[in-house]
Amino acid sequence: MLRDLERAREAVTASGTGIVGRVAIGLPTTVTPVLATPLLQAAFASLPDVTIHLVESHSGFLREWLDTFRLDVAVLFNITEAQGLELTPLIAEQLYLVSRSTATRGRPITLREIGKLDLIMSSRPHDLRKTLDSAMMLASGHQLRIKAEIDSLATIKQMVAAGLGQTILPLSAARSELAAGKLAARRIIRPVIERHAAIACVSRRPRTRAQQAVASLILEIANRLIASGDWTGRRLHKLK
Repeated sequence: MLRDLERAREAVTASGTGIVGRVAIGLPTTVTPVLATPLLQAAFASLPDVTIHLVESHSGFLREWLDTFRLDVAVLFNITEAQGLELTPLIAEQLYLVSRSTATRGRPITLREIGKLDLIMSSRPHDLRKTLDSAMMLASGHQLRIKAEIDSLATIKQMVAAGLGQTILPLSAARSELAAGKLAARRIIRPVIERHAAIACVSRRPRTRAQQAVASLILEIANRLIASGDWTGRRLHKLK
């Protein structure tokens, strides 16, 4: 009911071609480092009368909050059940073994080899962890060796940089630490592990002009980041 009242207020206060309103955006923790800042910079510049509510969490939680209208738009990974959602595919990200900068680096590493390492990972509600658990079972029939479960990307990277273990991430999630030489990354092969990201909106409720504008802006900024190489991966949608 409160969301409907907000939508009615936006319809009344909107004038001319101006776009006003409040939009709740959900970003996975591994996407926030690459997408949040340029997205907000663009939103502040092009949508000055739109208030952004940015939520960072695990992809599974974001899907639940999208379904219950706590979020208006979200970036989600590996959506296998899209009923009730309107999806715009974004990017396929490869996953890498991330270690402290003094660790062995360079050559690719197989998933079986990773099975012998002590890993610091997020817990199972995180889509990244579920993807890895499934891939490991298919490749070897064994589980990953998890030394610690930490549901904070920043803390995981700090622990890896301190030499307490290794982790598995897309390159964009550790972009600044890799550039600074604090961390090193090795590509995972046999099998190569990818996860697919998409922009998701609830299809059973019409979107406001503000929500439409923000969803389009996410796609525009993602295109720019993928083209520049700041968001490393394979584009899944066609440019308009």
